[in-house]
Amino acid sequence: MKRFVLIILVSLCFPVAVSGKTIVTTENLLGDWVLEEDGLLLTDHDVLWDEEGEYRADYYDPKIRTEIRRQIIVSNREDLKNGISRLYEETGADVPGFTATGFMPLPDGCFFLYGEIHTGHMPYKTQDRHVFAYLACFKNGFKLWDMIVDHDHYGSFSDACRTENGIALIGQRDNPDQGKNVIVYEFDSEGRIIYEKEFFGSGDDHGLRIFYEKGAFHIIGVTMSDDGPFRGSGSRDIFVGHLNRDKSATLHVLSSPDRDELWDGIYSGGEFYMLAEFDAGGERRQQLLYLDQKKNLRTFDLGAFGRNSDFKISERSGEIVLAFRKGSEEVRALVFGKDLRLLKEKKFRFSEIRAYGLLSGYDCFLAFVLGQSGNERLLITDLESFLLEEKISGLKEVVGIFQEEDGKILFCLAREDFLVCRFQNFRLLENLRETENTIILETEMRYNGKALAKAREGDGIPENAFGKHLVLHRFTSEDFVFYLADEHYYRARINVRNGEVYDIGVRLFFNGEGYLNNKKIEPGTSVEEPGHYLLEIRSGEERYALVFEVSELSETESGSVAWEEISAGALKMKPAERNSGTSELALQEDQPKNNQLFPALLIGSLTGAALGLVIPKIRRGKNA
Repeated sequence: MKRFVLIILVSLCFPVAVSGKTIVTTENLLGDWVLEEDGLLLTDHDVLWDEEGEYRADYYDPKIRTEIRRQIIVSNREDLKNGISRLYEETGADVPGFTATGFMPLPDGCFFLYGEIHTGHMPYKTQDRHVFAYLACFKNGFKLWDMIVDHDHYGSFSDACRTENGIALIGQRDNPDQGKNVIVYEFDSEGRIIYEKEFFGSGDDHGLRIFYEKGAFHIIGVTMSDDGPFRGSGSRDIFVGHLNRDKSATLHVLSSPDRDELWDGIYSGGEFYMLAEFDAGGERRQQLLYLDQKKNLRTFDLGAFGRNSDFKISERSGEIVLAFRKGSEEVRALVFGKDLRLLKEKKFRFSEIRAYGLLSGYDCFLAFVLGQSGNERLLITDLESFLLEEKISGLKEVVGIFQEEDGKILFCLAREDFLVCRFQNFRLLENLRETENTIILETEMRYNGKALAKAREGDGIPENAFGKHLVLHRFTSEDFVFYLADEHYYRARINVRNGEVYDIGVRLFFNGEGYLNNKKIEPGTSVEEPGHYLLEIRSGEERYALVFEVSELSETESGSVAWEEISAGALKMKPAERNSGTSELALQEDQPKNNQLFPALLIGSLTGAALGLVIPKIRRGKNA
């Protein structure tokens, strides 16, 4: 089934500007009325609302004397459930000698790149690399400022997070007399240092991850010190910590007698989840660690998945998602509950996986760098399906992925320079809800996993409705407007039953349009003559029918009679058993079946003469 991947290109030499939001809808749902816009003159369009395709509408804005073009996509629900995705370049950056370890955007349009930079400056001799902790701030493709945190000591930044002031970072700074120290900094968007903290130990200590929650910093790292704040450490241990604004800190060391490795970790609601490797009796063991608020430790052994590398971990809506590489052609993703129960496993196999990135926000997305030199590609998936593939020459790795609260996703990609792209995935979800009298197929549109606001455009449902009715809704994002319909199916509600006998004067109540022996009637109509009756209720192409009898009940022995099968044309009518409440009206076997979700009995016009019935007198009741 075809899928739309939208890439909008704007060129200054093109005479018509692409502007406004793209309209997306399904067949036979909208009309030209939706193209009308206040202040704009619709000059031309080629939209066929009843045919799938990509169309355009041209406008003229008399205020700015400019022609404007809007894109319209007429799709179908199945394609929208598969998703519409697009990726486009937003900005870029180029910093010679810089190696990025991360990327962090701010809501005001600025973004940070952080990591380490080589300048050629060597303040002292070391066996480590001659690099310095580096941070740069960019906006609209321009570098606003950059900073080497300490020109006199080697170091680097490992991770960053947002704060109310700007950005907080964690890393390490070399001290030639005592090894590496963990450093924590906070900067505002203008480069001012808001917060600074350094942890001094006698060995090499490294800060790996940092988080900010409820006015405090929460950190994860490894230590080779057994003094200062790291007392109790063995040869190489994992530690977690909490830092307050007043620079007081509490560190907790997960002490073990052997050398431990920490691959990745997250903090959420007072709890830590970490991917680590331990030495167990001479055997290296990879585990998922869970440290609760009381610092009680639980583990999940990953040994069943073999020896793996390039571990990443993230959180999605109360679930823990971890991913790792198995060789050069497979990445595997595991989804855990917060109690470390394994919920899901997904394998991704591609030739030439050069690098990958993981984002778990409103949904889980993976970005793969594939291909050999000269044929580099970025492939984006979620845990269910492929979403988009884009050729990006010179692509090396995914520096970072970030999702805003409004659903917007930004990718930072490393080439010889750095490329920041915005990714959009729109996907239709359906929810079937049932009430006593109604079946509702509800529509939800997700933008990068986040539900878009749903606004009702109109009703269109008559009072006392029967059958299928569509309720139009609008979903709006930054670049798209989706017009989609909820489907409401109203069951037939009739106060008489198929195959029953009723007394003269019985009044008929029903929803929809009523027809008694093919003559239209209103709810509340009373039947005053004895005989056999066919009651139909209709709504558009929907039909529901039943047969009953009216008689002087005092002249019958019971309220039910034996019926013979009545046939007319391509329709059969066979009364059901007493109190069955259903009609046994069926088309001939060579007729196609109706939609299973909204069944309807389609019948031809039946007259009293065709049925061999006598149409009695019908009198409208005085009261409904």
